[in-house]
Order: sequence, then C-alpha cells, then structure tokens
Amino acid sequence: MRESAAISTVYAVLTVGAAFVVVIRAREIERVAAAAGYVVSAEVLWRMTGGRDTASTPWEGGKYALVALLLVAMLRFFPGWRRAIIPGLYLAMFVPGVILAFSYYGQSWREPLSFNLAGPVSIAVCVFFFSQMRPNLAGFRQALWAVVPPIVATATVVLTGTISSGTITFTRESSLATSGGYAPNQVSAVLGFGVLACLLLAVTERDRRLRFVQIGLALWFLGQALLTFGRGGVLNVIVAAILAAVVMGRRLRRSARRALVLVAVVSLAAGAAIFLVVNSYSGGKLVPRYDEVSLAKRDSIAANDLELFRDNLLTGVGVGVSQAERPANIAGEPPHTEFSRLLAEQGLFGVVAIVALGAIAVGTYLRARRGLPRVFVAALLGWSFTEMMHSATRIALISYAVGLAVAAAGLVVDDHDAPLIGSRARTWDVLTSSAP
Repeated sequence: MRESAAISTVYAVLTVGAAFVVVIRAREIERVAAAAGYVVSAEVLWRMTGGRDTASTPWEGGKYALVALLLVAMLRFFPGWRRAIIPGLYLAMFVPGVILAFSYYGQSWREPLSFNLAGPVSIAVCVFFFSQMRPNLAGFRQALWAVVPPIVATATVVLTGTISSGTITFTRESSLATSGGYAPNQVSAVLGFGVLACLLLAVTERDRRLRFVQIGLALWFLGQALLTFGRGGVLNVIVAAILAAVVMGRRLRRSARRALVLVAVVSLAAGAAIFLVVNSYSGGKLVPRYDEVSLAKRDSIAANDLELFRDNLLTGVGVGVSQAERPANIAGEPPHTEFSRLLAEQGLFGVVAIVALGAIAVGTYLRARRGLPRVFVAALLGWSFTEMMHSATRIALISYAVGLAVAAAGLVVDDHDAPLIGSRARTWDVLTSSAP
C-alpha cells in the first residue's frame, strides 16, 4: 500500500465490501460494530497510502462507509429506534447552515459540504446505532480489538517511512517525515486511539500474557505518536486516561489492586522510557515541542469563529463558509475547534447543537452503570471531545468513539468478566442483541 495507491484502493474496496457482508450475514450486532470499527480505523491508512489526487477512495470515504454500514444494520436489526430525539435534534440544527452554504457556494457546494458535514452526520448516526445496543463485555472488547489491526498497519507505514527517510532534521513543528508523509495530527490521533483501545483491553484482559501484548502494542503506538511531533494524539490519551482513573476511583476490588498497579507501573515506566528515547532520537527537540504553548493558529481561527458568530448571530455564515471568510493572516484555514465552528457556521442553531452534544455526553455518563461501564464512557468521551477541541471532526474515529461510549452506557458486565475493575452489582445478566 505504501508503494502503490492501486493496492491501497483495492484494500479499501475489499474492506468495505467485507464489512457489508458482515452487516448482511451477522447474527450478532456486536460483529457489525466490530466491522465498522475496522473500517474507521483504516481511514487514515487509506489517505496516507492512496493520496488525495489519485483514483483511490473518496477523502471522506471512511465516514461515508461508516454511515452506510450502520444505516443498513439499523434497518436489519432494529424494528424501532430508541433515544433518537437528541441526536436527531443535533443533526437538524445543520439544516439552516446547509441552505446558506448552497446559496454561498453555488455550483461548487459539494466539497465544502462533504468536508464539513460528514463528521456531524456520522456522529449522529453512531449515536442512533449504538444507543440501541446492550452489549456484553466480550462483544464490546471485540469492537475494541477490531480497530487495532489497521492501526498496526498505520504504525508500520509510519515506522518504515521514518527508517527510509535517512537523517531527519527535527524542529519544534510536527514532522511529515516521521508521520508516513501524511498529516501528523491525524496520524498521531489514530495512533493515540490505538493506545487507548489497547489499554482498555489490557485492564479487562484475563490472560496475563495477552495483557502484556496489549500493553506492548500501546507503547509502540505511543512511541510512534510521539515521534510525529503531533501533540494532539498524545493529549487525547492523557485526558482519557485521567478521566478513566478519576471515574475508576474506589470501584477497584481489593483483590485486583495489585494487578492493576502492576499494569500502571509497567505502562508509566515504559512510557517514560519511550519518551526519553524519542527525545534523544530527535536531538532533544521533543521536550521543547511539548513545552511550547503555541496553538498553531488554532487560537486565531477560534477567535475568528467567535467574531463570525457575533456578526451572524441567528443562523451563522453557513456550513463550510467560515473557512472562506477568514482574514488575511489565516486565509483559507479550515476549522480546528468543532465547537467554535458550530457557532460561526450555525449561529444560535450551533448553540443548540453544542447543547445537544453535551446532553448526549452527560446523559450517556449518567445512564452508565457504575464501575467498568462508566470507566469506558469517561475514557472514550474524553478522547473524542478532546480530539474535537483541536482537530474538529477530521477523522471517523471520533464518531466511532462517541458511539462506543454510548454503547458502553448499556454495557452488561458480570463480575467474573471484569478481573481488574469491579462493579457494585453482584451479577448482571449477560444480554446480546441478535438479528430477528
């Protein structure tokens, strides 16, 4: 794939085709969720290896495929939809902005609308889909496992690209050479989600040997993410880990504390060692990179979004129009903060959209059972909302992470299924959703 865009395209087509076969034939809804996870985690890999100007997959192909897969699955598995009002309200708030965008762009509306609407639409569809699920822990872990193989492939492309680049001169900016020649922020975000997925798998893993495999993969992904000098992907993981630790709090069973402390100590020590190794490899440039407070114009872009909001309070400037209305110093810069973008492009409708997103997050957390389900919810929402703070809705993994958090709220866990994190409930029935 790294050497041939054609191979990348064939892989993408076969992947999406196989995912549709799963949707059509699967008897368990958890397998559909896993197939969707594989597709979205391969999105950046397709972009890296296919190239925007080749006849490869569409730029937003991962989000298109995710939406199509889940819509077909909902028609097949769910006779009626529950909890659809809030995500439906969130999506409805984009209608005035879409009308304004048609008026502003005329015949050239397709690209700006596709770029700016694919993310919100996929978020709404994921919330629709995953809110219907009550997975057991095994099915939920299957969905987490599914994202790992394409991230392994992404990390391999990044690693081989770094090795083949020869001598690399590092600066205080993100590095294309250590990001597989592609956008460091997106690459580090995907690698960061791989870290989170592997750690969540590790703290719920019963096989000790497999647990160390998962920790090893997480540390590899972390090292590659650090090497891109894209800070966002690492920041996402830090926020998610802190939130998960806070929620975990006193829910840990005494019998499991020693095992989890061991996992935490090994992970932290190895993570610190990797940071030092990467810092040394970069000639000491990694520490100054993380010491730097520069937001790479994100503060200027967000400030301009707020100015557009004040000037167009009711309806905003229209979906995708904010990028075209930038002042000279940030001319043509796309949105980076999803929440300021919603204000600039949707006005007061954007305020309602933000409130709807907040209601989804808060409602999901409160609906989740204490113990393991809330740990999953906190970590996944922490990762996705942090990513939206600095990279808008660039990648489909954001939507999938929000969806997994919604599914985690209905997670059915038996105490023996969670060897490291206990629950107040003694026993919960293990329920699975299946096709009628």
